[in-house]
Amino acid sequence: MTGILIAIVIAGLVGGLIMKKLHQPLLLGYILAGVFLSILNRQVESISISVDQIQWLADVGVALLLFSVGLEFSSKDLLPIRNMALGGALLQVLLTFLGGMAIGRMLDWGLVPSAFLGAAISSTSTAVVVKTLAARNQMGSLCSRTMIGVSIVQDLAVIMLLVVLQHVCVPTEGHQGWMVRYLTPLAKGGIFLVMMIWGGRPAMPWLLKKVAHLNSQELFLLSITAISLGIGALSQSLGLGFSFGAFIAGIVLSDSDYGKKALYEVIPVRDLFSLLFFVSIGMLFDFEFVRANWAMILLLSAVTAFLRSGLLSGLSYFFGYRNVIPVAMLFGMLPTSEIAFLVISVGLSLKTLGHDHYSMILAVVIVTMLGGPLANTLVGPAYNWWRKHGISGAVKKITTPLPELSGHILIAGSGAIPRELAELFVRLNMPCVVVEADYRSFMAMREKNIRIVFGAPQEEVILQAAGVENAALLIAASAHYQGNFDIIRSARMLNPTLRIIATADDDDELGMLHTYKVGEVIRPNFEAGCRIAARAMGILGMERHKINAALDTMRSAKYQESLAAGQENAAGGSAPDSCWVRITGNSTLCGKELTEQLLDGAGIAGILRGSVFDGAMTADYRPQPGDMLLVYGETESVDKLRKLACRASTI
Repeated sequence: MTGILIAIVIAGLVGGLIMKKLHQPLLLGYILAGVFLSILNRQVESISISVDQIQWLADVGVALLLFSVGLEFSSKDLLPIRNMALGGALLQVLLTFLGGMAIGRMLDWGLVPSAFLGAAISSTSTAVVVKTLAARNQMGSLCSRTMIGVSIVQDLAVIMLLVVLQHVCVPTEGHQGWMVRYLTPLAKGGIFLVMMIWGGRPAMPWLLKKVAHLNSQELFLLSITAISLGIGALSQSLGLGFSFGAFIAGIVLSDSDYGKKALYEVIPVRDLFSLLFFVSIGMLFDFEFVRANWAMILLLSAVTAFLRSGLLSGLSYFFGYRNVIPVAMLFGMLPTSEIAFLVISVGLSLKTLGHDHYSMILAVVIVTMLGGPLANTLVGPAYNWWRKHGISGAVKKITTPLPELSGHILIAGSGAIPRELAELFVRLNMPCVVVEADYRSFMAMREKNIRIVFGAPQEEVILQAAGVENAALLIAASAHYQGNFDIIRSARMLNPTLRIIATADDDDELGMLHTYKVGEVIRPNFEAGCRIAARAMGILGMERHKINAALDTMRSAKYQESLAAGQENAAGGSAPDSCWVRITGNSTLCGKELTEQLLDGAGIAGILRGSVFDGAMTADYRPQPGDMLLVYGETESVDKLRKLACRASTI
């Protein structure tokens, strides 16, 4: 088993790198890597990988994959497209199932194998669709939400259909009526769903709340895994299938306070098992069978894929979804779902599918998964042709609700600064959302009615939950620079035009932040020093306007890199009208009393002579060569004083 895992990971890595270079979804590389391993396994006698081992890996992989897909599901996202996602998807699954049975009978397959063929081709791969849309930066639109919502409902419907097939197509002892055989699995499924909604929905977040209170990422991840596998085992004990339980667990958990945090934690595990699943699918590929039946496989792949996507395209048009959506349904919903693997695995284990039937359906699944992302590139050209010929018809207005979060301030980071900012904005009635990874801080801010998302702020899924795409401003205030850098990098990918304020400790950090177009940078330690200095100067009797001028000049010098880049001053605005002026040996100001006529509206906040700063300038002061004057006032007045200083240089 160790050798198999090593081979799968290495082959998947190579395949993924190749697809990345070709700008294609990584899963295509995983499947092709599995096909390569399958061919190698048959050609090299010293390599022996059993089908049972491969299927075990695929079973575990698809269960966790479906759990994460369920976590990404949101009932809020489904509401605006419920007509198509529920009515349209369920009708399409029924029609595709019947069409698949008809195709099977035309191929001289038996009734039961034909039923398994119909079930296998009825659903579109949610994982492939999501990864393809994400790779092409098409997530977030009404079109993408409709496609994903439909594919999730398809998966649920096919899983329930598979549960029925398991009971109906298997001979049982005694004589059970057809109603008992049909209704028993449906009743079990209904009872399981009720248990999950009424019991699991409050229980799972309660458990995760207790674990999150311990502030242990490892325990939180173990709890999530235990929930998915435990509920999967419960589902399997009821005869509903392991993956069905894991899928429902993800859906139930998705809308809780800990859903996005759970998704973030499970993403690394999900990606690993996604690799195992897709490589395993490729390894089950029977190359000899495909070589002997390649023409039939290609024909069956095209017919079944376009049967499903064609029905979806027509139904979406019927339900009033116009413009690009019917075209996207036609070319974007071609890949057959990973649920098909469960369907044919069950059929093979129950001995209702022969080897040829299994190999044919598996080959069709792989071909459509490989061809689906490539076919998605046809959506644009096909839609342009559609519009050119003016056959899109009248557009029925279909709206989705405005995001709950829009035009708000997003505060991401760690430590005291985000908490203080949030409390200030709440008092000012300014909309803000905090992303907090520390559970104690999360609970403390929730008690103060601060809108907050629990999770790591550098993760895209957490930023999406906080509405980064619609935020007016991001404040990246992590205690460590690398944390800020990761937050900004993820936020820029999701919202390239987002305005950002960030914190930095030194010039190197400030320069790196500029590479991400962050022109507004605050240096917390320096600003704290300025406030302390201002308080000290006030205690010592310095006038307020002189204190402000001194601080403005210090900020101007400190943030000069931002100013030189032509960006706004990080402390809040443009460069102040104050500066340091050096008195040179031939200056016209040397030895003269600085009268109001000489100053002409400008002011002097202090004098630096040698290493001594005097903020309380006496009336008998006469400038000497080498003195530094801290000059403030209107720009015109300051410029006149500079000219009087002759060869004075601004620092």
